[in-house]
Amino acid sequence: MFRLPIIFSNKLFIRAPEGVKGMLKTKDFYYDEHYDCYLCENNQVLRYRTTSRDGYREYVSNPFVYETCPLLSKCTQCRDHRKVIHRHLWQEAMDEVEHLRHTVVNRVLYRKRQETIERVFTDTQEKHGMRWSRYRGLKKTTLQAMLTFIALNLKKLANWSWDSLWNPCLQYVLIGSTYNKPSFRSRNEGLSTI
Repeated sequence: MFRLPIIFSNKLFIRAPEGVKGMLKTKDFYYDEHYDCYLCENNQVLRYRTTSRDGYREYVSNPFVYETCPLLSKCTQCRDHRKVIHRHLWQEAMDEVEHLRHTVVNRVLYRKRQETIERVFTDTQEKHGMRWSRYRGLKKTTLQAMLTFIALNLKKLANWSWDSLWNPCLQYVLIGSTYNKPSFRSRNEGLSTI
């Protein structure tokens, strides 16, 4: 069975955590794919330690080397002078998607998203009562969402069929196939043509 992911939120924007001001961020470190490690601005190596259950690989610095680093105050506030960087298992794919998003073709396609996909979710929130759930429980809320999206799909199908009535290629499909059905011919055989 197909399940629709439903996210209800009363917040307009959700911002990603930015970290502490003045501290080095993960993007300030260079990832070396060949050796599978991170390098800081002072060429200190952060080596792979373990993978967490959440799917993040942990890269940790050597605390004995980091004690004498001049960038220690900008790098970490940890007492044992250890910098930890978390990298997702699929980070390479996410970086590639982020790169492709900024190409000329995908910029045009991304602008179309406002007209098509995001408009559907806006309509469901404002016109079909999906801003808040009417029911309690996952099953009932999922049922409400499925019925709402069925209604939206029927509305979209009606608009498409209405627009295609004047399309000469689809007139045979919608109208011509109705007259050629045996049930339609048998009902109208006795009618006069005059």
